[in-house]
Amino acid sequence: MSETVILTRGLRKEFSGRRGTHVAVDDLDLAVPAGGVHGFLGPNGSGKTTTIRMLLGLAAPTSGSMALFGEPVPQRLPEVMDRVGAVVESPKFAPNFTGRQNLRLLAASVGRSTSDVDEALEKVGLGQRSDDRYRAYSLGMKQRLAIAATLLKKPRLLILDEPTNGLDPAGIREIRDLVKDLGASGVTVLLSSHILAEVQQVCDSVTIIGHGRLLASGRVQELVAATGAYRIVVERPEDATRALEEAGLTAAADGDALVVQTDRPGSEISRVLGEAGVWLDELTPLRADLESVFLDLTEGDRMGAMPSGEDYR
Repeated sequence: MSETVILTRGLRKEFSGRRGTHVAVDDLDLAVPAGGVHGFLGPNGSGKTTTIRMLLGLAAPTSGSMALFGEPVPQRLPEVMDRVGAVVESPKFAPNFTGRQNLRLLAASVGRSTSDVDEALEKVGLGQRSDDRYRAYSLGMKQRLAIAATLLKKPRLLILDEPTNGLDPAGIREIRDLVKDLGASGVTVLLSSHILAEVQQVCDSVTIIGHGRLLASGRVQELVAATGAYRIVVERPEDATRALEEAGLTAAADGDALVVQTDRPGSEISRVLGEAGVWLDELTPLRADLESVFLDLTEGDRMGAMPSGEDYR
């Protein structure tokens, strides 16, 4: 059985204010298996960052339990932190120092060698730019240096909260490729992100939350496949629609075609239409993407439209 690197049970976080008590995380059960990249998705205010802060000991839960590598946290957080790296907030580096100098200072403070610095820089693709001053780095390079800093201690778990926030397409691609490489190397990566297309390309599994509650969790391909639909083309769409509805299927017009929503196999659509004397010219499975699944699950959390990237926290 695969090791569970992150496990929460009934995790709850309440904040008290002038308007009363606000529940940021509501009895959340989260399980992240070892290895690969696990996406952590939710709309603005859904509790993602609060959950991450609790896991890292930066906020105290109101109730529930948490464990990292099977060790209860925050009680035994010091015993597991040498296996955990995290980029949660904007990193602080000396702007007039080079990337290499910044990492060497950090390495000296945690007992790491110069070779560890070189290895981390190469791993994030900054080897050739490591002697440039930090202030001259692009946003993407700064983010990669922050990840390099966490890699100095060779963590088994890497937590990244919105690592592509504010980056241009080239920077997003750089971070995406880096995260994929880290996951493939055996590091478990928990990736909080609002860029759903990127998550679908990078993540092996995903957890979606809303209002602090678990909405769905599992392998990305399984969640995507859970929504079945087919595009069909027939000469007599009215007769096809009638036959499908009589068989308990729903068909909606899509230009010259029909879209049939069903969890049944395509052969069932062919059989129903054939028995009605309606013959198919085309039957194409439509594969839902992660964004469609996400929007369906979080519909109650949104106000008519998806917020901008900076709102997904």
